[in-house]
Amino acid sequence: MRLRKGQHYHDEHSDFLNRDDLFNGHGVSPLKRYWVHKKKKDFKCVIFVRIGQFYEFYHNDADVMHGFGCVYMYGLRAHTGIPVSVAEKYTQLLTVNGYNYMSMDHEGATEWCARNL
Repeated sequence: MRLRKGQHYHDEHSDFLNRDDLFNGHGVSPLKRYWVHKKKKDFKCVIFVRIGQFYEFYHNDADVMHGFGCVYMYGLRAHTGIPVSVAEKYTQLLTVNGYNYMSMDHEGATEWCARNL
């Protein structure tokens, strides 16, 4: 199923973080599992997920970043990204607008999965 750009799976399923079929199935990366763990602890915190030279944002985090001008990517799940080089601009926007944020990467996710799965 493909939704139109800007319409996302989580818009109609508020319990999306508890969906095993989205986050715990075959092929789900340690990074995504770690993201879910962090999101469940602080749903309102915007998580910068480091992928090479980019930060990616998923679900409600992508919605927040879209509000600051980031373009959605296509797909069922809200998803957007920014180059690492402009991250400071967005952390300032988030702070001024009352958001908390954190960053994570593959290394931290792999370590967490090794301890918790």
